[in-house]
Amino acid sequence: MNETTNVRAICKWCGINLSPSHIGPCPNCGKEGKNVSVVLNENIRLKDSLNIERRRQFLESNPKIKWLTFVLTLSSSLITLINLPTVLGILISLVLGMISWILGPFVITRIREIIRR
Repeated sequence: MNETTNVRAICKWCGINLSPSHIGPCPNCGKEGKNVSVVLNENIRLKDSLNIERRRQFLESNPKIKWLTFVLTLSSSLITLINLPTVLGILISLVLGMISWILGPFVITRIREIIRR
């Protein structure tokens, strides 16, 4: 920072310039009293920054996995209508249900979009 100081003293009565450190009566008029003015000049630089962040959350579905899960769930329920041996029908129904259960969380995905400037 650049700083300059200007100090000036004048006699209160006659207006003659005095030294700022002068004490006592005026050498011109002999009266006491002085007016002192101080002028400060200073340059200040400011720097500022601003960060913006925008967040957006939404859900996005995957239609292929959604329909595959629907077909697997429906077929695991309807597999008993086919004339298969009881244990084999139950096993096939369980496997189809497990595949549908594993694919379930992939049907809908949560997406978080963050934009920073």
